[in-house]
Amino acid sequence: MVTLVVDTLQSTDYLVTVNISELAGIATKVSAAETQLGNLPVSAVQFGALGGGHDDTVAIQAATNASKNVTLPEGNWLVSNTIQLQPGGRLTGAGMLRTRLQRKGIWLGPTVRIGQADGSVSAGDCAVKGMVVEQLHPGFELGVSSTMVDRLLNEQAQISCYGGYACEFDDLWFQHGVYGIELYGCVVPSLSRLRSFGAWDNKIPAVCEQKAVVRLGSNAAVPGHAFCTEVRMDKLYIGTGAPSAPRTITVGSDISYTAYENLGSKWALQIEAVEGLSVTRSYLGGPAAECVAFIPASICTMIRFDDTFFDETYFANVRFYAGNNAVIGISFGPGCLFNGQSHTRHAIFADDNGGQPTVIGMTVQGMYSNMLETPFYFANAKAVVFNGPIVSAYNTKMSKTNSQVISAGAYFDAPCREIHVNGGLWGGGTNSWSTSNGCKWGPVWATSSVGTACNVRGILSSTITGGTLVGGISQTYPT
Repeated sequence: MVTLVVDTLQSTDYLVTVNISELAGIATKVSAAETQLGNLPVSAVQFGALGGGHDDTVAIQAATNASKNVTLPEGNWLVSNTIQLQPGGRLTGAGMLRTRLQRKGIWLGPTVRIGQADGSVSAGDCAVKGMVVEQLHPGFELGVSSTMVDRLLNEQAQISCYGGYACEFDDLWFQHGVYGIELYGCVVPSLSRLRSFGAWDNKIPAVCEQKAVVRLGSNAAVPGHAFCTEVRMDKLYIGTGAPSAPRTITVGSDISYTAYENLGSKWALQIEAVEGLSVTRSYLGGPAAECVAFIPASICTMIRFDDTFFDETYFANVRFYAGNNAVIGISFGPGCLFNGQSHTRHAIFADDNGGQPTVIGMTVQGMYSNMLETPFYFANAKAVVFNGPIVSAYNTKMSKTNSQVISAGAYFDAPCREIHVNGGLWGGGTNSWSTSNGCKWGPVWATSSVGTACNVRGILSSTITGGTLVGGISQTYPT
């Protein structure tokens, strides 16, 4: 024990006895108190946010600086620069369509950012929930304004998350912007109850603003940001299709008709790199190009879709683009439903990758119907197994062009290897299983491709004539 003499302005000194061992813990206790206070929920209103058209960037940023747990009450909250959350920060609204975080103006960067793109700060166990995050379009004129192109060049997102762990994004609606949400190097992130509205016109560049609603990005130059791991998506409802003016659409050399095209986001999901992805209980429909685009920049493997409805798109429901790698190990489960609505050309399309396959190791189940052309077109794929899919109503406009790319249930081009079709029903119409329609062949293997077929049957269609070469051997299917 030590005795301290405290000098004061009083005539009498006071003697205070202090236990020195207790002083050492004061700093720790103060730090713990600050941490506890920093985790307490605060409202942006407490820091001066006004809503109703006022620029609340400073107030909302002050709130996120002070606490890891910030709420935005019901209302419209305008920002003119990026809101940076702390690692492990949470931004919570009053619910989708009740709270709107509105981005005004054009700047390089996301509306909300957690972590840093250079890897200097990781997002931690962050969360954003319960709000619309949208880009405002003052004076925008569809097909005339160049502002959409400006934002496209900036590649901005509504939410960017870098290096998150067990992060959560739930009950969110993204409107406009190049990406709704983009993730880099996140481990076990959860995305649920996401919705979106954006625009992409394949024929008018000025209306190309929303590339994808969800982007799993890759930046191999930053340690830890090359790919995401064990991503879980559930209850997505991404139906962003808006119709164009009537346009001329052709199928083969003999079919031409007038119809609209989708002007939703270009893709619902843009997958560049992931090790482990599960998409369940979701609806993906209305994109201008494809529901899901695989564009591998790094590892892209262990992917599962089930209980998911892939609806009308412009080109294909799912497409494997040429990239730095092949997609390896992907499954479309028995609960998957693909519906082209007589607008989509293909259900699953695999490009050639400079003589290499774009997909290796895939299982296909589920139901596939109403495609303009062949539901499955594989330019170059390897080790694909079809397990009893139900494939109906392809070549729905009944083109008489003698092309297996149009009138076959599946077409495997010459480089394809180890393509195995086990069972399933191929052909037939949606409303009449026995009348003539545009389904001329079941699965078709091009000369020099390699695969097998067993227990394959057509669906009581008088126009199914059998397959062509299967691994160099002529096959005849029962009708």
